[in-house]
Amino acid sequence: MAPTKVRLPRRFPRAALPNPPPEELRALARPEERTTDYGAPSYVTRFRSRSAHFTKNTLDDPITDADWKALEDVVESFPRREWIQLDRWIGEDPRFRVHARLYVPREYARIAFGWGQLLIPAPADHEPDIVTVDVPDWPERRILVDPIERVNYVLGTDYIGEAKMSFLRLWMYLWKERGGLGFHAGSKVVRVRDNPRWMLFFGLSGTGKTTLTNHTLGLPPGKTFLVQDDIVAWLPDGLCLGSENKGLYVKTEGLTPESQPAIYQAATRPSAILENVWVGPDGRVDFGNYELTTNGRAVVLLEELPNAAPSIDAPRVDQIFFITRNPLAPALARLDHAQAAVAFMLGESVETSAGDPTRAGQAVRVVGTNPFIVGPPQDEGNAFLAMLERSSHVECYLVNTGTLGEGERSRKIRLEETVALLRAVAEGSVAWVYDRDLRLEVPASAPGVPVEALHPRAYYGADEFRAQLERLRTDRRAWLGRFPGLRREIREALY
Repeated sequence: MAPTKVRLPRRFPRAALPNPPPEELRALARPEERTTDYGAPSYVTRFRSRSAHFTKNTLDDPITDADWKALEDVVESFPRREWIQLDRWIGEDPRFRVHARLYVPREYARIAFGWGQLLIPAPADHEPDIVTVDVPDWPERRILVDPIERVNYVLGTDYIGEAKMSFLRLWMYLWKERGGLGFHAGSKVVRVRDNPRWMLFFGLSGTGKTTLTNHTLGLPPGKTFLVQDDIVAWLPDGLCLGSENKGLYVKTEGLTPESQPAIYQAATRPSAILENVWVGPDGRVDFGNYELTTNGRAVVLLEELPNAAPSIDAPRVDQIFFITRNPLAPALARLDHAQAAVAFMLGESVETSAGDPTRAGQAVRVVGTNPFIVGPPQDEGNAFLAMLERSSHVECYLVNTGTLGEGERSRKIRLEETVALLRAVAEGSVAWVYDRDLRLEVPASAPGVPVEALHPRAYYGADEFRAQLERLRTDRRAWLGRFPGLRREIREALY
């Protein structure tokens, strides 16, 4: 069934509560709050991950009569409810920032409270660029997106992440229309010998993107800084724009002072907002208790992060890392630009509780590791390669944060090993060798890293390893075959 390419209604209520401050929103949400022992609010929601299977956009998906009836009913119900209107800026630079407006019923003030802390306020009397109408108590789940009208209807889910991504999905599409590309990626800057290296990390939620974007890489204080955690836009002139200018919406699974000290510090401040994190009756927080979900979240403020850069924008991109969890991938590999476009199109990883909890741990492919692409995915892959061709200095890498091998012979790649490899890349101290089996460059040596033990070949018999790789390539070739119009250079660079 072909997409309908219709436009959703952009008619909105007269808000009874325009732009209430955070303290008022917290007061409105007080009946649902359990206060932590450090004074932060925590909430438990009915839905605890994104509703990807219930999401449609008018360019790629058919909008049915039932969808239209739901929208008509939502619009008709506006006068019978008391609405909060929240206006925020996406982005930092006044030349590029985008005005976002959220409407949500008063009873769900916690959604406005959480989302509002991610972004700085915008004026209520300006016409917004992107609008989301969020009705959490609608009797059925439907997330309907109109990229042309820049409007979202989020129905039947009370997850803050759904509201957050409704805006950022259209923000990325907007930049694609303007000749750039929006990425589901974090950015950081690493200063080695006073030479800044501006890095991008691609990865599905829960695979280590936030951890690596925030990590100091074992370098002295003042050498590594978080620029942006989740969504960026790469422009043709090389500028890489950040989106969320006030806070981060971070996953708290496995959060400890040792694993992510900066995030842990920010998540245990009174300014944090916790969602679906286990909090005892006495207010004690346990990030390692997954009775509610493994997709616990925290809204944390950038000002609470000691390693946050002064700006969320990067003047350029120097290095790009694709995070995978494919057991046949080495801990680190170096890619040429065509291979990087292959990695972008393959998007190989595992499903996490942030996406589909029922399939967590299963192998998955998501183009660009970006489940929020609007429009043909092959257009994104072709545009990505074109961006790299215009930026010949950009280095590209594949990073495995999962396991090597499968079953009893598998070996987990430790965070400290990944960090040591990334530090060596930043310092330029990796010696590379071409691997004929993988068809990739892999480390021959790196300071303090057992590179032989971080190659998947060590966990298979020689014949088994090559047979597994051939099966994987056959599968990869079939995947790329799904995308008509994908550039020949990308298909031929399949590794």
